[in-house]
Amino acid sequence: MSEPLLTIGYSVLAERASAIRLPDQEPDVEVLVMIQGAVDGRIPDDVPRRDDVRYELLDSRGVTKSRNAVLDGARGRYVLFADDDIVFHEEGVRSVVGELEANPGLALVLAIAVDEGGRLRKPYPSRPVRLTRWNSGKAATYEIMLRRDAFARAGVRFDERFGAGVDPHFLGDEYILIADALAAGLECRFVPVVVAVHPTVSSGAGFGTLRDARARSAIFGRVFGPTAPIARLAFVLRSPRRFRSAGLSARFVLNRF
Repeated sequence: MSEPLLTIGYSVLAERASAIRLPDQEPDVEVLVMIQGAVDGRIPDDVPRRDDVRYELLDSRGVTKSRNAVLDGARGRYVLFADDDIVFHEEGVRSVVGELEANPGLALVLAIAVDEGGRLRKPYPSRPVRLTRWNSGKAATYEIMLRRDAFARAGVRFDERFGAGVDPHFLGDEYILIADALAAGLECRFVPVVVAVHPTVSSGAGFGTLRDARARSAIFGRVFGPTAPIARLAFVLRSPRRFRSAGLSARFVLNRF
């Protein structure tokens, strides 16, 4: 395979690598699996083997480090990210590829994920929408497909100070990636197409806790800079009981942690 059309890049821990549910094999798609925490520097014996699948071992920990390793190792024109518990809707994936193929100036597409019962994982727009800093905060990595060369030229990568496995900033890496892409002048768009099934529980499940408020406050600081208090206040005003107390809401707005 010279240059695949698409790279599907998985980020997994060694003990979970055998749980990957690979998509059907396609002649223009490569699967790249980044494995963290391998024992004795060896690829686990029980991982699924196919000639379209490449495995690479990482010494690092943290999901954003492995996402960046996917960007470095991908050969495809487009990159779709995955975890070991993702199942892709392959028709939807092809539809998003078609959107990128038809719009050469488009650098990133954010799509839809559903849970195991086929229910939307969160509210989504019903029509295509241009992404901004104000409507991208709920993005999940497995909903993102990006144009690899556009991101490489712009030097936009995942911020490794955020994301699962990084304390105290254990979320927000997807939002920051999109915000950085927008700041670099890249066009990013939401399209109402289902691309993935993901279990209900996620890193956002602790919503409203002190830990969650601290992490989200830092994300707004990273995305909005000096105007972050205004953005945090707008976030709270949309749902005044979001942080369960007025005191925690005030700490969030002022970043007093």
